[in-house]
Amino acid sequence: MSLESDLYTLLNQACPRVYPDYAPTGTAKPFVTWSIIGGSPLNPLGKTTPNRRQAVAQINVWSETRIEANGMMLQIDELMRETSLFDALPSGEMMTIVDAETDLRGAIQDFRINGFR
Repeated sequence: MSLESDLYTLLNQACPRVYPDYAPTGTAKPFVTWSIIGGSPLNPLGKTTPNRRQAVAQINVWSETRIEANGMMLQIDELMRETSLFDALPSGEMMTIVDAETDLRGAIQDFRINGFR
């Protein structure tokens, strides 16, 4: 499986509405979006291609209430730490945000993901 499909499978356990990058206009709330925002490449000696990769994924939860957004992000944090699909640890604590245009509350957290192909 790919990181993208594994991440979708995992995040779908917390919310049935999961989208890479952004959610379509009119999506029911709450919903989760995610993006790969970088990572550290593995560079084996001997100019070989690594059989594993590393990435940083930003996970975003959007809801109509702060309590729901934060609660869902805490659930995602637990799922990411405990999954056997890959190794993941948070890069920092969750951040909160408000989107003034949509009046949605967001919770955002970055995770370092290791050991996927």
